[in-house]
Amino acid sequence: MSEVNFTEEEIVWAKLRGYPWWPALILSIKKDKDLDEEKYRVVFFGNYSQANLKKIYLAKFNNNTFQNSNVKSKELIEIIEDAKQINSSEGEERNKKIKEIISKAKAKEKEKKNNTNDSSSETSKTKEKSKVENGKSSLNKKMKKMEDKIGNDLIYRICNYMRHLTVVLVQKDNSYSFDKNKPYLCKIFKFLSEYQIQEPIEFLKKTNLGKYIKYIKDNVPNNEIKQASIDVYESLQNQVSNYLNKQK
Repeated sequence: MSEVNFTEEEIVWAKLRGYPWWPALILSIKKDKDLDEEKYRVVFFGNYSQANLKKIYLAKFNNNTFQNSNVKSKELIEIIEDAKQINSSEGEERNKKIKEIISKAKAKEKEKKNNTNDSSSETSKTKEKSKVENGKSSLNKKMKKMEDKIGNDLIYRICNYMRHLTVVLVQKDNSYSFDKNKPYLCKIFKFLSEYQIQEPIEFLKKTNLGKYIKYIKDNVPNNEIKQASIDVYESLQNQVSNYLNKQK
């Protein structure tokens, strides 16, 4: 199966943690020598914010992909329609619209830097006073946020990866090398099959993890990955069953 490639000024689907798949424009592509992978600088349609994303958080954009099938936000629906219109345009008309997006993205980035500089002009004396006033209460809040972040990161990383695999499987014009990533996938599945969830029903409702695992179990042809995903799915079922028995 051939690997999917992206180009600069291409309209794509992009995924930022905590947000749905969103239409975006690739501004630049840079090679990270240390990680031996490409980083994609994208600007999101609508608010013109920018982000650096790995390739796994991008997908080919077309006008009938499943990412926007369950969208309820009126704002996002309008943004998707605008992206479709630009994606369908050609020649000078398309170039003009792309340049306009890039121009707005640069303007927003400049405004963001100016705001950051204004904020950083606060004197060290004022900062120190603020730290003293916050005291122990501030420290406790930071510790709580850190604990929540660790838990949320685990959920987001796992579920975003599962969601990405599902995207790849559903899109007819997309492909993915499962054999290349088999060791990594099997490690994730081994971890998931042994991971004990305190409140499995609430966890699965929030993350849709069971749905993604089932889809991969039913659709991935690789036998080793299929068996590993079966182990995870059975583990999740057992945990839910045990949890329900304890509640009786």
